[in-house]
Amino acid sequence: MDKKRHNNSTASAIIARQVRIANYRKLIAAMQSKSLTIEQMAALIGIELSTASRYHKAMLRAGVTQRVAGRFGPRMNCRAYARLGDDAAVERFLSFIANCEAVEDEIGHPRRRTASVDIGEFGSRVIVKTKAQQCGMLRDSLVAALFGAAGVVA
Repeated sequence: MDKKRHNNSTASAIIARQVRIANYRKLIAAMQSKSLTIEQMAALIGIELSTASRYHKAMLRAGVTQRVAGRFGPRMNCRAYARLGDDAAVERFLSFIANCEAVEDEIGHPRRRTASVDIGEFGSRVIVKTKAQQCGMLRDSLVAALFGAAGVVA
């Protein structure tokens, strides 16, 4: 059962990585012709703002995008980003993403540790048998000496 679960999680991780690469390609292609804000990035590929922010940070760190001049009018405080012209940097970035195992690797953060990982480091796996078993009431040895054994009526 564990092997099947491992295979399923591996397959889903591969699919998620392919989707992320496709999203990056779409963003980079759109940024060739115009600058995009994070909100526009999220709308373009249909993701949440927090995820679009992660995509933006990864591309910014890799030197694929840069911040462009501020906008005018009601949206003048929005930060817009455009693609740099270095095709080799883009290809290096996409191959780096293809080799990343987790999203944390893409944006340069240490991976999150789960409680199961922390507990697993304490030692070998311990199997606890949980079987309910009833036993009668036990008397303390001093009480039994003074008042007799349990169940005996004097």
